[in-house]
Amino acid sequence: MRSRLRRSIEFVALALPVLVTALGARADALTPLLSDALVREVFPAMRYYIAPEGDPPAAAIYDVKGLAGYVFASSDVVDTVGFANAPFTIVVGIDLDGRLTGAKVVDQHEPIIDVNMLQGSVEEFTKQYDGLEYGLGWRIEPRGRSGEGTLDGVSSATISAILFNQAIIQGARIIARAHDAGEAGAAVDMMVFEPAPWPELIENEAIARLQVTGADLPSHPDNGPVIDLYAAMVAPTSIGRNLLGGLWYRLHVATRDPADLVFLVMANGSYSFVGTDVYYSGTFDRVRVVQNDTVFPLTRENYRFIPFLKATDGPTFSEIGMFWLPLASGIDPLAPWRLELDVADEEAANPGATTTFSLPYSLSERYILPAKAAPQATPPPAAVWRAVWAAQSTNLAILAVVLGLLVAMLTAMAPLARRPRLYTALRLGFLAVVLVWMGWWAGAQLSVINVLTWLQALIDRSDPTMLLFDPLILVLTLFTLVSFVLWGRGVFCGWLCPFGALQELLSRVARLARVPQVSLSLAVHKRLWPVKYVVLAALVALSFHSMTAAGTGSEIEPFKTAISLKFVRDWPYLIYALTLLAATLVVERLFCRFLCPLGAVMVIGGKLRLFNPLVRRAECGDPCQLCARKCPIQAIERSGAIRMDECFYCLDCQSLYYDEHRCPPLIADARRRARAPINAVAAE
Repeated sequence: MRSRLRRSIEFVALALPVLVTALGARADALTPLLSDALVREVFPAMRYYIAPEGDPPAAAIYDVKGLAGYVFASSDVVDTVGFANAPFTIVVGIDLDGRLTGAKVVDQHEPIIDVNMLQGSVEEFTKQYDGLEYGLGWRIEPRGRSGEGTLDGVSSATISAILFNQAIIQGARIIARAHDAGEAGAAVDMMVFEPAPWPELIENEAIARLQVTGADLPSHPDNGPVIDLYAAMVAPTSIGRNLLGGLWYRLHVATRDPADLVFLVMANGSYSFVGTDVYYSGTFDRVRVVQNDTVFPLTRENYRFIPFLKATDGPTFSEIGMFWLPLASGIDPLAPWRLELDVADEEAANPGATTTFSLPYSLSERYILPAKAAPQATPPPAAVWRAVWAAQSTNLAILAVVLGLLVAMLTAMAPLARRPRLYTALRLGFLAVVLVWMGWWAGAQLSVINVLTWLQALIDRSDPTMLLFDPLILVLTLFTLVSFVLWGRGVFCGWLCPFGALQELLSRVARLARVPQVSLSLAVHKRLWPVKYVVLAALVALSFHSMTAAGTGSEIEPFKTAISLKFVRDWPYLIYALTLLAATLVVERLFCRFLCPLGAVMVIGGKLRLFNPLVRRAECGDPCQLCARKCPIQAIERSGAIRMDECFYCLDCQSLYYDEHRCPPLIADARRRARAPINAVAAE
């Protein structure tokens, strides 16, 4: 039996890395999909989400108060082709207040990023989007440069960063409009793209034209053409992409604020609208924008040379320039404006004399999005949570079996403790199920963030039905609350925590491999035990300031890395989780005992315990110290009393209690009984 048990444990040890790799590989298959772990990365306040729906599709995200925002995959919304002409996908979260909640590049094939191993820089790049207003214009600058409305790019991969930025910002705007995420006034339509050749754009009044001939100038020697001038707003996708092409539009227009005026000026003829003075003064002296009698100078700073257009059936121009006037200038892109052009008459008596011509422009209604009101953050209908429970019916049935088996084992504690080999096999098997099925497969890992969310929900008096949208966590929580009364803290921490199960299984393997174990002194224990309460108090205080900040602080729990994401995560998180697991090879359950804020919550809940099923004898502690020495987490004091606040119900002490070959009081009692007949005969 012992050899079979040992082989079973060795099999678990060998299988764990394989299971981690195999299950973790599933994360790569979630590129166009969503998972709890992935959604929480880009929307930390998420309580639950509803499957993607709509056109374009997005997952509605709910927090404890109700509808909180949306999460979408960029490839479902906008063109996501990188610098190397390979597709990429970014998962993005937006709230109802016009802000991004996070972004994560889940798939990209940019050679410059892969070859130069810039994945870490990409992660730093996307962190900049947390809390940004996606309605504003955000442009990418090389690393080290900064300014208003700028983001740091990825060193050596600036173009890729610009394209990532376009997918995030434009995608957020499109999803916000399509799903009514937040109040929105009338705006330039940067969502819908309809292909149109040059003649159709002319017909739709997307392009305005001004022709100046010699006849329009007082002293011109002939009536031939002087300048054939065109102007077109290019922020509307159905204008800009048709004129500039998809890539140029994404690089130079798509991420600008929709409230900016962005337009092209195109011309043929002997007269240049650019002139030469701009290269000295920085201001274009021949063209300007006028709106409601306000003159808006055009500067070199807000100008880009365009070599040619990509419009179908369009003319070829000798001069093309793109200008933009920011919102801060006071321009209104939805209101009519005009482009004024000063044309010098070289034959005039006054050499500096010019004639001013106007090219009026008014954006057609077809290129304007109407105003929309903000949605009400109301909870979803009850049918939704019922559908969630129906979808989890199989997992709920398995969980019921698991919990029923645990209750049976705890109820039959004494008989099992008398059969240590059977009990050990059952415990190891149970922990393996908790780790593999409950943790890695079903994702039922309780976390301190659950506790903090529920605490904030109580304070805010949120709808309690919100708890129904995570059935496995709810059932597990209710069972744990009941277990507080019957057994105390140890039932969850010792039996139902997937990360705790992983630690114990690794500790078993370490002992089999004869890894030296470190037994901390009682003095060290007394100093380290309170740390988890300090961590919990800090997280509770942080949650009142910001749940997002509390979510970041809760990363002290390695649960997301080791369980939810199955070790598929960035290297700083991996190093932290693996360091804790390495420590548990020499100090059993180091994290659970001293650092775990959820464990501190369990201790507080465990104060409700009404019973103490762990039996002791008068000799325990005086003189016998065997249980205290054998307790793997040192939860037995020198007096023999068990610290139930720290006990994980491993039942090692109970196995010793009933073992007639190892328990000193039982051995002494057996010896007394063996001597009793001899003494009786001698007395006769």
